[in-house]
Amino acid sequence: MLTGSLEKNLQKAKSLVKKQEFEAAYQIYIEMLGLFPKNPRVRAAAKRLDSLLSQELYEKRQFDPIDELLKVYESGDLTNAKKLSMRILDAQPDNVDVWSILGAACNGLGQHEDATKAFEQAIKIDKKNALAFNNLGVVYHGQGLFDEAIDALQYATSLKEDYAEAYFNLGNVYLDQEDWSRAIASYNNAITIKPDYSKALNNLGSAFQKNGKFVEAVAAFEKALAVAPTHAAAHNNKALALQDSGRYEDALQSCQRAVALDENYAEAFKNLGNIFVDLGSFDEAEAAYEKALSINSHFPEATKALGLLKLRQHAFFEGFRLYESRWNTKKGNGVEQKFLKPRWIGEDKRPVFLWAEQGIGDEIMFASMIPDAQEICSSLIVQCDGRLKPLFERSFDNSIQYVSKSDEVIESHFDFQVPFGSLGTFLRKSKGAFQKASQGYLIHQTDKAEQLNHELRRLTQKKYFVGISWKSASKLEGAHTRSLSLKDLAICLNRPDLQLVNLQYGDVEEEILKLKHECDIEVINLPQINKFHDLDGLASLIAACNKVV
Repeated sequence: MLTGSLEKNLQKAKSLVKKQEFEAAYQIYIEMLGLFPKNPRVRAAAKRLDSLLSQELYEKRQFDPIDELLKVYESGDLTNAKKLSMRILDAQPDNVDVWSILGAACNGLGQHEDATKAFEQAIKIDKKNALAFNNLGVVYHGQGLFDEAIDALQYATSLKEDYAEAYFNLGNVYLDQEDWSRAIASYNNAITIKPDYSKALNNLGSAFQKNGKFVEAVAAFEKALAVAPTHAAAHNNKALALQDSGRYEDALQSCQRAVALDENYAEAFKNLGNIFVDLGSFDEAEAAYEKALSINSHFPEATKALGLLKLRQHAFFEGFRLYESRWNTKKGNGVEQKFLKPRWIGEDKRPVFLWAEQGIGDEIMFASMIPDAQEICSSLIVQCDGRLKPLFERSFDNSIQYVSKSDEVIESHFDFQVPFGSLGTFLRKSKGAFQKASQGYLIHQTDKAEQLNHELRRLTQKKYFVGISWKSASKLEGAHTRSLSLKDLAICLNRPDLQLVNLQYGDVEEEILKLKHECDIEVINLPQINKFHDLDGLASLIAACNKVV
């Protein structure tokens, strides 16, 4: 029963609300409404309290900190997901799910050590938690700890045999290890469990492509796109597989589809440029590279590709300048050596160290600039593959000192240093600068070449000798485009007056015998010349031939 005035009871109820004693305050308002049903102040105060009570009951009934954590994590707010996880763990220290979310948030933030600790704590609480082992494997993979990642992911699949995501993650590790067969098997396991797993289908295609199985790669990408037709990455990857297959027009269509779906897809625009180059559409290629760089100005692969295009178009100054970005690309450019001495850019009459980069073919190509460099500097030290030293010593000025890649570099012996490929920035600025080397610059052993020519004539009565080399052992992307089968090459060159001569390194005896058996085409192989180790002898064998393919 209320006592006192209306004002006094209103103040009492208001005081109870401030103390969050809502039920007591609500009872006062109910009684006041019974006495003063039309009083606007009582009605308004009761309505406000009713609203507060309804919200409080709703929050008590609905709020779940784990649900809230999941919402925050799935929204991509990893910083707050980490903070909320840690608050929940203060109250629920044995909650495996929260430890797992904390680990995932830390991993997404690049805090790999904290992520590892979180997942390890989850495993400590529940040693059969497949999710925690899977996530730990992902963290190990991100840190380059491949063996540890494989162990964790394999254990996750042993705990949960139908764990498609763990098989997918295991495939990703094998893919980075370039273990194509295991990657393919892992992705297939994931797809068997989850047939519409578009990411696994896409990565399966990548594994096939990197393994040189382009038909299977295209088929996998098409399956991925059947599940997710707007997946721009799958269209891009399909384009790469089609390009590797030599299906350039089809590749163009797929790549154009990728950039249409994602107009900020810099990687796809770079790949589009490469396809245009293959098609001979250089203006379109340049536009695609420029678009990629407008999206991502720090994209060395696109910068290098644009530089190579400029060189192809004889814009040498700009091309070599852009080619300097090669050191920032992820692969395929050797190792940039570090020195205390500054880079040489053509300073006159100073001792210079010219160092090797990339493969032996690049060393031979860039060696055309050795005489130009030697004319400018006071002394020149040239680093090269040891197999090239005899050939270079015979071909260039005898004042040049040659060292092998394995030799110690003594910086006190020179004032400046420069990699082979960077000489072009100041020695090959125009087409005319190539004239000196246009007639050849490497000198073979004349007597050795004559001896080998006599040996070839002793073995056959055919008039012309054509030296052939048909494949590359390089594992770099696109290397397969520099190879073809011996059979295809031999059939193209087969003429009654032509004798084919083997210049191919490696063990190719079986291929040569098979060609003779199937096509009755003979390839002469001179075993006294080791085509891999004896490059000086190989140069003489080349000179002994009339033509080389």
